[in-house]
Amino acid sequence: MRQTGRRHRNIVPALTGFAILFPLGVGGLVACGNLTAGGVAEVEVVIASDEGGTEELRGVRASLASGPVRIGPAAGLDGSFQLEVSVSLLNAAGEEVGLTEGVQTVEGTLGSGSRVDLTVTGVPSGSYTGFRATFHRVEAEVSDLPGGGPASGSARVDLSTAPVTVQAERQLDLEEGDRVRLVVDLRTGAWLQGFGTLPPGPFQNAVRFEVEPRAGT
Repeated sequence: MRQTGRRHRNIVPALTGFAILFPLGVGGLVACGNLTAGGVAEVEVVIASDEGGTEELRGVRASLASGPVRIGPAAGLDGSFQLEVSVSLLNAAGEEVGLTEGVQTVEGTLGSGSRVDLTVTGVPSGSYTGFRATFHRVEAEVSDLPGGGPASGSARVDLSTAPVTVQAERQLDLEEGDRVRLVVDLRTGAWLQGFGTLPPGPFQNAVRFEVEPRAGT
């Protein structure tokens, strides 16, 4: 598995300021390549409520930034979330290589460290240029909201006009037999701070992608 840094952006509307987490301890920079049919690699997709803490902006092959940024972890945030989402890789032509079978429904628990295993998919080995997650529904039932005001209630992100797409442009080279995990981190502590209908911008601006090696890589 090889990766190099590129731009990270959102699609609806265009926003900036995203970060992608990648684990340390893997080799040096590589050049871009073309998607090949030389074998199959395995990608697991995981939805995380909130990885929490301080994000180090780092890359497997190249750092995205020189220092950490502070985010709001979901400490003390209890309840559940429900999503309808599709997740894809992007190839060199900008075409989607689906990791989910269309739009999938996901239910999970709020709070730092909570994850839901969504799917494991085989994809052709070769070079990919980014990740894309499209959200068709985002709702939460909160039983304990830190801070003042009501401590429990329902919230949903307003997607009545259009789904929200989050995209990260990142070179990802997968060799035959590679096994990686793509974590879509909702970072609920950064946007779930009230009840009722919430604007899509803060949610869209919060979502992060993290790539992790899996056992056997």
